[in-house]
Amino acid sequence: MGQLIGRDFLRAFIANPVRENAIRARGGGASGVMVVSLGLVAFGVAALGVLLAARLAALPIGPGSATLGSATAPGRPVGIPVFAYPALMCLLLFAVAIGIFGATFAKRTLATLAVVMLLVPTVLLAGTAWQFRSSAWSGYLALPTVALIAPAVVAMRRRQASADLVIVVAAILASLAVGATAITQIIAYTAAGTSGGLPLFGAGLEQVVTMLGVLVAPMAILAGGGAVSFARTATGFVGRSIERTARGRSAPLVVIATLLLVLAVAMTVMDVAGARSPGRWLVRLAVTAAVMVLGIAWWRWAARGVPATADAVESGASTGAPTVAIVLAAFTAPLTLGLVAASVLSAVGGGTGLVGPVTRLADAMGHAWTGTTYALLVGALFLAAAAYVARSRPSLAAAWLGLAGLVLIALVGWNQLFPGPEWGGFTITDIARAGSVLLLAGAVWLLVRLRSLPLLLAAFDVREAFAISGVLVLILQGSFAADPFGALFGFAGIGLVFFGVVWGFLTSGAHSSVTGLPGLGRTAVLLSYAVLSTTLLAWGLATGPDAHATMSGAFGQVGSNLLGSTVLLALIAAWLPGQSTPIHSRAA
Repeated sequence: MGQLIGRDFLRAFIANPVRENAIRARGGGASGVMVVSLGLVAFGVAALGVLLAARLAALPIGPGSATLGSATAPGRPVGIPVFAYPALMCLLLFAVAIGIFGATFAKRTLATLAVVMLLVPTVLLAGTAWQFRSSAWSGYLALPTVALIAPAVVAMRRRQASADLVIVVAAILASLAVGATAITQIIAYTAAGTSGGLPLFGAGLEQVVTMLGVLVAPMAILAGGGAVSFARTATGFVGRSIERTARGRSAPLVVIATLLLVLAVAMTVMDVAGARSPGRWLVRLAVTAAVMVLGIAWWRWAARGVPATADAVESGASTGAPTVAIVLAAFTAPLTLGLVAASVLSAVGGGTGLVGPVTRLADAMGHAWTGTTYALLVGALFLAAAAYVARSRPSLAAAWLGLAGLVLIALVGWNQLFPGPEWGGFTITDIARAGSVLLLAGAVWLLVRLRSLPLLLAAFDVREAFAISGVLVLILQGSFAADPFGALFGFAGIGLVFFGVVWGFLTSGAHSSVTGLPGLGRTAVLLSYAVLSTTLLAWGLATGPDAHATMSGAFGQVGSNLLGSTVLLALIAAWLPGQSTPIHSRAA
């Protein structure tokens, strides 16, 4: 029985999704195959850097120079491994080249986002090279080349350049923009008499890479919801395998699902009883339950008449989650653009006119109420927009987006009004606690009302009950939802984001009907972002906790608490009796 379940799980959960959705090189001939192959190799190297970051961090940059000063945390050294900088710049070069190739053939909106994604790191790095152009002739090449990236993409798109020509142009632009920057930085920072020497090199590079963390933010936020979806998919397939092994009998699933739900309630009771102030935790549990009831009522109204299959619920998440992640990550966009503009102004003209405004902007954005106000406005906007759409056109996408807005308002409002440790922060664990209590109480109430166990079982999809109960237990276990893979990497938060990057990379290739060169362009953009984001994650791990915390920790927790809670609440709302069409588990 165990072997049958394991074989079915691996085939249905691992083999089929990856085989059906994996990134492929179609439409570009030999050039397309070359771009995708280079992207796969670069991504593999970056992923290996994440896995081996602890060992890499122990390697010094040179004799007696194992640690360098950090601009992000004065007084705390940052280790620069001996191979980290060359590997970082090589991977960035590949990411830029693949991104230029993809932007040339992708659809206009995606191409625009790709160009912006490429300009942020290249402008910041090329600006430092321009400052030291007197030390190395290569310093004159980087920044002007960066200025040519966007016009070159536009020109090649208009002339419908062939893939063979585009790959040559992309390689030249990337080499001059990133390669010239690397040469200039190495020559300038290691030259005799340079003020700061190696410590200046470490501080400047650390500051640039930390600012690039905004590029990782959307993926870090998405990874939070991805962990819950991953858990739901896994428990769903296990339930289907058990049912198949039991030859269609539902009794084993009913017993296991009941035990899991009782275990979840018991874990909730233990959490409340062991709290510093059990009374306040009961209030917190009651408030969360009220939020869940509102969320379920909203879902039933916004998705009225829409078949609520498990695949359909996740399709709503696939539309709504990226929207939420991008809008939330956009909070840091003004500061990032200001830093880029200040860097360019300082590099080209030596002016410091933007330093003061950017500093004041950073201070304002660092205030707690600034982020709170932004989040509340975003939540209200999502809820209002979803209500406007759902009023005339009910859909799972509108239901999901509005539910995310409701959860965002509740999460931010609670944490701002009750910031003290005696109340505790509102997290996805609260949704799991309240959900387990509500589900068990509702099942008991319905059983008493119906006075028939068969009628009760007929009102629910038993397989989905098993899946949701399993997810609740996993979340209440504590570490899974926050960081299911952190133990593998030794840093909280980074394993969750790395999982999001890898799984998205493996399964995002066929999520669009676009074929031919536009499809290849989309694939190349995905590869470019995967290489870039994974490289930054590897750099953060290899150089110390400061960079990785800035780039992934906070955003990963936001994704876990917001998107993870939304996914969990959506699954519960769609599964409960009363939907127009009962929720069903995935087909085999």
